[in-house]
Amino acid sequence: MDPSSCDIVNKKFPPDHLRIFVYQGDVKKDIITTEGKIKHLLFAFSSIESISEEFLQALPDVENLILNGNQKFPKLTKYFFQNFPKLSLIYIHNNEDLQIDDDALTGLEKLKILSVQGLRYSELNKNVFQGLENLKRLSMVKCQIENIDEESFQHMKNLEEINLSSNNLHRFKFGTFEGLEKMKELSLQNNKLGNLDWTQFNILPTLEYIDLCDNNMTKFDVAKMKEMFPKIQKINIMSNCFTEEELERVENQLMILGVKIE
Repeated sequence: MDPSSCDIVNKKFPPDHLRIFVYQGDVKKDIITTEGKIKHLLFAFSSIESISEEFLQALPDVENLILNGNQKFPKLTKYFFQNFPKLSLIYIHNNEDLQIDDDALTGLEKLKILSVQGLRYSELNKNVFQGLENLKRLSMVKCQIENIDEESFQHMKNLEEINLSSNNLHRFKFGTFEGLEKMKELSLQNNKLGNLDWTQFNILPTLEYIDLCDNNMTKFDVAKMKEMFPKIQKINIMSNCFTEEELERVENQLMILGVKIE
């Protein structure tokens, strides 16, 4: 597809949006046809061979970056993201075989929302999130995560939501969630978690919702969970390995505490 095709697509959207949609080949600076500031950059359903430095350096005002449904895209590196110092949102979903360096996302001081799906991280550690102190929402779904280092989130004091659904997590190390005093939602759906020692989570004083469905739990200590999450309001524990008696016991105790079950 030639650059003029991209131009036609762009005319449907505000001038601060650049949509590279169903595009094939190399992305060069001449795709940018507006002189205004580009704040929203989308690569969707494309097969991108390469992206020129001139293109990246011409977009210092991008705040929202979306990569969705691309069949081919260059490896994501720290250099790629550092060209967008104003990024507040990154959304990377449904891209085929997309690779990313472990330190690619570091140093994005203005980033508030990070949502990735399908990128490969066998382990999370503090180096993956270095410099993301202002992040509020973190979603890493279907990323094949097996282990989380206990220092991974410790400098991310503003986190309000974490979604680690559909990974390969078996357990957590003590201190993994230490210091997350603004956390409201934690989603751990569809992992391989067994019975939990709730002290692994530390006290999350503001947590209101936790999703633990589709795991391997057979027992559930309601009193300990409530001690760790004093403001918990809602929980999802369906599709675990509870006996009927254990599930009934847990549901009754949660009901007494006023915690809703999804």
